[in-house]
Amino acid sequence: NVHDWEYGLFGFGYWVTILVMLSLGIVWGLVTISFTVFNIFGKPIETITGPLGLYLWNLLGLIFMLIGIILFAVLFQTNFVENVLPYNDYGYQTFRTKASLDYSFYFTVGSLVGFLLNLLLLMFSGYSVRCACTHEANKGIDNGIILY
Repeated sequence: NVHDWEYGLFGFGYWVTILVMLSLGIVWGLVTISFTVFNIFGKPIETITGPLGLYLWNLLGLIFMLIGIILFAVLFQTNFVENVLPYNDYGYQTFRTKASLDYSFYFTVGSLVGFLLNLLLLMFSGYSVRCACTHEANKGIDNGIILY
């Protein structure tokens, strides 16, 4: 009789937690996109639908994606890198170097970077850049000339 932990199996709840965290990160990303489009084509209001809300939605997406990535990385290092067979079944062969992270993991890391860049762009969008004015633009208007 072989126990599940001998096969390196993990709890189903752990896997569901990872999927829920990544799904919530995607949902908050979609909410961010929808409110961004609303702010572009509508009138931005200083509430949860305005620029303050964009910070909130991006931050929530970033947090949930970060939690999902960390949980998956821990799961990968503890359960997927090692053999999934009990020691008696695989003998002296090991498959430790066969497991590697693939493109789907790096897509989630890319989305995390996207959330970070979006937050940085939001922070820097409030700053105005000074422009060098020419002296011709600062000329005084002659009061004797009437402009029509």
